Amino acid sequence: MRVALLWTINDFPTYGYLSGWSTSGYKACPICNEDASSIRLRDRIGYVGHRRFLLTDHSWRKARDFNGQGETRLAPKIVNGDDCLHQLKHLPIHQHGKHPDHVGKKRKRNSHDINWSKKSIFFQLPYWPKLLIRHNIDVMHVEKNVFENVLGTLLNIKGKTKDTDKARLDLQDMNIRKELHLVRKNDHWVKPHALYVLTRDERKQFCNLLSSVRFPDGYAGNLAENVIAEQGKVHGLKSHDCHVLIQRLIPIAIRPFMTKQIREALMELSQFFKKLTQVTLHVNELEALQEDVVKILCKLERIFPPSFFTVMVHLCVHLPKEAILGGPVQSRWMYPIKRYLGHLKKYVKNLAKPEGSIAEGYVVEEAITFCSHYLRGVESKLDKRDRNGDKTSSDAQSCALDVFRLNGRGIGKKEVHILPSNLMKKAIWFIFNNCQEVQPYLEEDLRFLQMQHPESSNFYEMQQSTFSTWFAKRIQEMYALNPSQINEELYALSCLPDNRVSSHRGYIVNGVKFIVKSNDDGRQTQNYGVMVPGVHNDIEDDYYGFLDEVIELSIIRGYRIILFKCT
Repeated sequence: MRVALLWTINDFPTYGYLSGWSTSGYKACPICNEDASSIRLRDRIGYVGHRRFLLTDHSWRKARDFNGQGETRLAPKIVNGDDCLHQLKHLPIHQHGKHPDHVGKKRKRNSHDINWSKKSIFFQLPYWPKLLIRHNIDVMHVEKNVFENVLGTLLNIKGKTKDTDKARLDLQDMNIRKELHLVRKNDHWVKPHALYVLTRDERKQFCNLLSSVRFPDGYAGNLAENVIAEQGKVHGLKSHDCHVLIQRLIPIAIRPFMTKQIREALMELSQFFKKLTQVTLHVNELEALQEDVVKILCKLERIFPPSFFTVMVHLCVHLPKEAILGGPVQSRWMYPIKRYLGHLKKYVKNLAKPEGSIAEGYVVEEAITFCSHYLRGVESKLDKRDRNGDKTSSDAQSCALDVFRLNGRGIGKKEVHILPSNLMKKAIWFIFNNCQEVQPYLEEDLRFLQMQHPESSNFYEMQQSTFSTWFAKRIQEMYALNPSQINEELYALSCLPDNRVSSHRGYIVNGVKFIVKSNDDGRQTQNYGVMVPGVHNDIEDDYYGFLDEVIELSIIRGYRIILFKCT
């Protein structure tokens, strides 16, 4: 048996530890390598200059509103594994630990080192230099850092905004965007308001919108816990919260407050991450996405100050290329690893010895899991039903008619009541039209009506009012002649349901929870929305509505049908 290391999945600092390439400094980008584009700012390093990734004849290369000068450089050359080995030849061997030769000395980096800090042990694998992707750029952390830069700047959050006084001085040093330069009034300096920063009232409206959003159950966390509307602040967001916000809410929330230029740039950034994180990717779409992300970053360079562009923002330009080589990001990002690490952290009971607590808890869980294989009739983690798990009986699964297959379970206590006759007629007509086995009888009845009333043109309404009676009579006649030719379930369906129905306050089907609107209004989540694909004027269209009631119809011989009444 042989084992091969395909690639590593890690955050960006760990990328530096595993690859040997330092992820800090002027050449922090491991993909651009020694040809990385960065500039020294007042208090940090800015990774700008994304115009070099554009086509050589692009008009933006000549524009001077980016950094005060044109751009003639080409995109950095892709460095493969053999190139890395050639660079590492000149790297001196560093002996780790308290070596006597290193006491009181600090290692000096020479020009041959570029940004290498060590030669990775993975290069001892004979195939390692030939791999096209050796270490993955984690999309989860890139997306989170980009969102935090955007949100911190929009809301002007202290410590997170990139629109600082020194950022304005950077613009002054580059002699661009003079309307944003610091202005001296009396004996102090004033920072003019930037269009990409929300005012105090706008921040309150923005935060009120975020706190009022209710997501479906299990889709995202409760954002209201992370929003301080009165102060216009958002804090304590997890990686998945940032993932949902940048892809779903930010494009909507900024529309009333931002100019068209800023709004379109941020919307395109949102669409970039949405397309990149799709489960199914196509190479031609990723190639187009590679061109789009360069333009998006160039647009952002025209809007935000250079300090906005940290190395994590710059890494966006390399993500589509990695997706082409490595496939969908779901198998290459840190979400499953982070969740498992969170599971291990729950084992820590002794804060003084966390490693021992994790090891002990892991052994206990393994032992319990092993023993649970031999337990019968006892709920364990192996057979525990999910929170939104379906409860489908084997009898319902064995039904021949789709309308009798109850692929779900009700929530709460049933309430029995009489369904009005007009609603019962609509329910029966809906069942007949959505039962494949009834379609031949619908066509037969339609032909009969056309022959009986050739002068009429409104056969649909006529059939809707008479079909249930005709269908019951037709099935009974066929059953009387030859009972074996009629399916038992079809015969039961022709007998029509009882007008006494049961109502549920919710229903779980296919792992999705639905709650009727009257019971859902007071919840933190929103689960009463429904969508049904349909056709309007021969064009496929989606219909959206609210779930008003979950109705359970009872039919002879114990068959049941679940219907959603929506508005």
